[in-house]
Amino acid sequence: MEKHHILPSSQTESGTTKLNLLDLPQEIQVLIISHLIYPDALSLKHTNRHFYSFVYTGLHLKIEWLIQRRRLHLDCPSDSKCELGSDVRFCRGSVALLMKRRREHQECDSKPGGRGCLVLGKNICVDKKESNHVKAVWRYLKSGIPLWLVVVTVALLAIVIAPTKISPITGNH
Repeated sequence: MEKHHILPSSQTESGTTKLNLLDLPQEIQVLIISHLIYPDALSLKHTNRHFYSFVYTGLHLKIEWLIQRRRLHLDCPSDSKCELGSDVRFCRGSVALLMKRRREHQECDSKPGGRGCLVLGKNICVDKKESNHVKAVWRYLKSGIPLWLVVVTVALLAIVIAPTKISPITGNH
């Protein structure tokens, strides 16, 4: 007879028992896990040895996640740097940044009618923190946009917006 390790269920203040995901039969765990997207499955996989042994984070789940991001018009890793072979290689570079931004609700919409909360699946994200412009510029610089493009854009904006002291046509000061 097999001996199963059962973790104790936690109890709430009212005395009712709260079930833990580990308390469920493995068949039900697999059904629940099959609905997770790649970042959530990867996080669950690394919570303990039990989940590490059977949570799927393979090629199909990675591709499905990337397609979902494209459909939502979210940033995706560049084709040349995206290795789908293993979780370690896949999560290098920009994918790690994308997953961090997702965890921090940076890609969610806090306005009605927008994308909503991409982490919790709600219509409005109440966990989204408003970011300032400096952080946004830094995020884009880290995402792989060539620095020369940013410098040229800022220089052109400065030329257009800055008032001129000497008019090239009239020569007035």
